[in-house]
Amino acid sequence: MSVTFRVAFRRLFAARLLGTVSLRFAYPFLPTIADGLGTDLATIGVGVAGGEIAGLLAPVIGRRLDRIGRRRGMTDGLVVSAIGCVGVAAAPNVAVFGVALFFVAIGRYLYDVSFGAWVGDEVPFERRGRAIGLGELAWSGAFLVGVPAAGLIASASSWRVPYLLSAGILLASIPVVRATLQPTVARARNTAPAAGNARPTWLHVGIFALSLGAALFFVTEGAFFETDLGMSDATVSAVVILLGLGEVVGALLSAFLADRVGKRVAVLAGIVVLVPAAIGFAAAGSLDVVGVAAAFAVGLGFELAFVSALPLVVEVDESHRAGAMGLAVAGLTGARTLAAVVGTRLFDESGIDAVVALSVPVLAVAFVLVAAKVREPAPAS
Repeated sequence: MSVTFRVAFRRLFAARLLGTVSLRFAYPFLPTIADGLGTDLATIGVGVAGGEIAGLLAPVIGRRLDRIGRRRGMTDGLVVSAIGCVGVAAAPNVAVFGVALFFVAIGRYLYDVSFGAWVGDEVPFERRGRAIGLGELAWSGAFLVGVPAAGLIASASSWRVPYLLSAGILLASIPVVRATLQPTVARARNTAPAAGNARPTWLHVGIFALSLGAALFFVTEGAFFETDLGMSDATVSAVVILLGLGEVVGALLSAFLADRVGKRVAVLAGIVVLVPAAIGFAAAGSLDVVGVAAAFAVGLGFELAFVSALPLVVEVDESHRAGAMGLAVAGLTGARTLAAVVGTRLFDESGIDAVVALSVPVLAVAFVLVAAKVREPAPAS
């Protein structure tokens, strides 16, 4: 990787990390947001699902990004997310909250899919696991640093304030991206005709199952900490730091292991970590340490598995890297959409045990699909 690539990577990574806070803030603070909008957890879960539906458009986004280029995709994404953040901050009810989150998510997917496709353009497959793993630290790093900071700001003011701050950060990132990438860089190594689109594979199906199994916990762990473990908002903010650390460790493991042991093996290893971690939620009872440890392991296992799958995704169709990445994002966000509705309702009605009972078999399906159906490309001779 050249010095030019390293400099560009750092700048684009920083913009991605800061912008991701706007998408990840809601999950651990759903009860607080629900109270602020005068509703209950199940209803706010439907509002979050409205935002997650944006991910179902990711294949369409990916096809467009393969045509307009990575630079334009990133800058468009920053603008759209900023507009969405202002809408969330001003939302008077759940309906407006969900619509505004939809735009936040659309903007993030424009940026993130462009970023992943850009890495695929620039880095050979044999070394791509490290580059993508480091790039995905933006997602986990936002949860480790940005979300707790936003939570403290919200505790001192309102849950709306972090969204206003995010809007300003997103807009300030636009000149950074424009100064980093040339308009033609996005089309590098993408010389195939624009006609045709990336098609879903068994890998994409496995990513959906993996994401659903983990997302059932992501959408309920905040409520679990508050209701089952009796934590306050300030305590949840502190715990989120530890959970973000689990995701960082998972992404780092992917960065340093996927190229060595194989991307497919690393995906399977992440799922192996997820299953006992999920069962740990049911075993926690009222024990804070067990519950937090289980949540830490869920974040670690999911990041290891999902991030290790991304180098495979952008190799599915070299002519349509953004389209293939968009299909993976659709699987991820489709899973999160389903989990936001089903997981919160299950938790409200039957508690964390019911969430575990659904998650474990879904994760088992993901393991079988990846083990039996996914093959890693042979090393270039």
